Amino acid sequence: MIAADPHSVEWLETNGAGSYALSTVCGRNDRRYHGLLVAALKPPVARHVLLSKIDEEVEVGVKHELATNAYRDVIHPQGFRWIASSARDPFPRITWRVPGAVLEKTVAMIRGERSVAVRYRLIEGAHARLVVRPLTAFRPDHQLSRSRPGFDKPIEWAPGRATIRPVAELPELHFNYSDGEILPGHSWYFNFKYETEKARGLDFVEDLHNPFAVAFELEAGRDAWVVASLDRTKLDGVPALVSQESERRRTLAVFKDRSLDLLALAGDAFW
Repeated sequence: MIAADPHSVEWLETNGAGSYALSTVCGRNDRRYHGLLVAALKPPVARHVLLSKIDEEVEVGVKHELATNAYRDVIHPQGFRWIASSARDPFPRITWRVPGAVLEKTVAMIRGERSVAVRYRLIEGAHARLVVRPLTAFRPDHQLSRSRPGFDKPIEWAPGRATIRPVAELPELHFNYSDGEILPGHSWYFNFKYETEKARGLDFVEDLHNPFAVAFELEAGRDAWVVASLDRTKLDGVPALVSQESERRRTLAVFKDRSLDLLALAGDAFW
């Protein structure tokens, strides 16, 4: 069993139309319903886990792996060791502190869109190189998947966008990103272990595919963005939409009581 710890706490993001993002504070997926983009193909139903997670590593002289994954016999990497804090105000946010830098990650669903926006921000330090690796599943949310042919199909490239469609029966998934360097991918990650599914007596092992990676040169005051979407082919306007959604959620927290405010936000997530 994975020992209970604060990093196992789950967070939930929804778009108000049946799609969601759900994971743990450290980003370790423990159940089949965890995913960074679980999209409703026929809103609000027919949910599919398209983007399971994004693994990150940061280099400030030395490389530090920030991701946390549970495999059959080991937890690797152990990025939870670098977690300095986490919060939800109003989006899930995690802060990593490594020697020479403090890095913040925020996850936000865009309301009404089947789009998840991930923002990276250098809080302390002059410069850092960040590499992000999306791990995809392309499966119904009640099922788990294993490695299978077809995921190495050619990627459609455009300025600031990569589009993949490894499963012909499912729609294209667009990755929109700010200035970054594309790195090769097309590799499988085998035998992720989902502890919650094992405890339920269900199948609990999954393989995920990495189609590519993006490297960003982070500087103070310059955010890096990755947006995975079924509906959007450009990054334009995303920061403003995330800001608008932040303000909308803040209008819900009007009770001047933290418990009631959290309840109002939770109720909104299931609207």
